[in-house]
Amino acid sequence: LAATIVGIVVPIDKELHTDDVINFMNIAEAVCLLGDEKNLSPIEKNKDKLTMKDTLFLYFDKEQEENSYFNLLENGKKSYQDGYTDFDNIEIDPDSMRILLFTSGTTGNAKGVCLSQRNVCSNLLSTYGIVKVKRSDLFFSILPLHHTYECTLGFLLPIYSGASIAHCEGLRYIVKNMNEFRPSVILCVPLLLEN
Repeated sequence: LAATIVGIVVPIDKELHTDDVINFMNIAEAVCLLGDEKNLSPIEKNKDKLTMKDTLFLYFDKEQEENSYFNLLENGKKSYQDGYTDFDNIEIDPDSMRILLFTSGTTGNAKGVCLSQRNVCSNLLSTYGIVKVKRSDLFFSILPLHHTYECTLGFLLPIYSGASIAHCEGLRYIVKNMNEFRPSVILCVPLLLEN
């Protein structure tokens, strides 16, 4: 969410082959990649294939490392406390591109979809006008968050509405998690319902 204020976010499927991720990073001219070691290491080992040679790799699961997400967070907090407050005065252009999604659609060839904050908010607010979400609702998140459908309606809509979100531990735990969480809203695709 913060990245959409200072740059452009490119959600990537963690299950993609390393070459596909590198291709998307090159198209997007990505300057930073966030993830865990399992997913980032293969890409960092192939850094020579990246167009942006000084790409920053930030690890969520290497707390003690210099290039850990937590270290960056602490450094940012310290900079802010030391008087670097430029972030407070950022002006947001609601119509400039802030999200670049790669989707295969129906043809199998990946295409970049450019979205602005106004695009996402318009979708969110029009849905909220039709689907009544209560603060007492509990959304059960099954679909990958890098999908626009899940991100907009399974993440941003509950946050906007004041509802809660329970995240599925994995496809084989759906029934177990549903019995544990007792969700009132589940977003899914036909294949998931059939199964």
